[in-house]
Amino acid sequence: RGCSEPIPAGPKPTPQQYAILEATLLHRDIDQNELGERVALDGSTLGEVVVRLEQRGLLQRRVVGRHRRLTLSDEGKALLEQVQPAVERAQQQILQPLTAREREQLLRLLSKLVGVNNRWYSRGGRRGRTG
Repeated sequence: RGCSEPIPAGPKPTPQQYAILEATLLHRDIDQNELGERVALDGSTLGEVVVRLEQRGLLQRRVVGRHRRLTLSDEGKALLEQVQPAVERAQQQILQPLTAREREQLLRLLSKLVGVNNRWYSRGGRRGRTG
């Protein structure tokens, strides 16, 4: 599928949904809590989005003991394949003004921020804060 081909008609995933679908593609049978950390979503928001994706047949969820495991369905894989060219075009447009070195630096810094934020939220950093 070439980058110039349009995305087929039908509901497109939101950025949050895309992140969840992509993470479940990369990490098969992922625990829902781990998924939340990887995509930087709180449990409540993640739960709502997962339910919608499951209802659309894009994710499969199963309970194993106290854990909820998520797997990308064939429909979810097909949707990711359909939208990937548009995602790549958008990423290229966003990063186009930067040199290759600046792109690498930006991605490294963003990864660092995500890691810091994930640690902060996993320790309950939001609890007890006002403002």
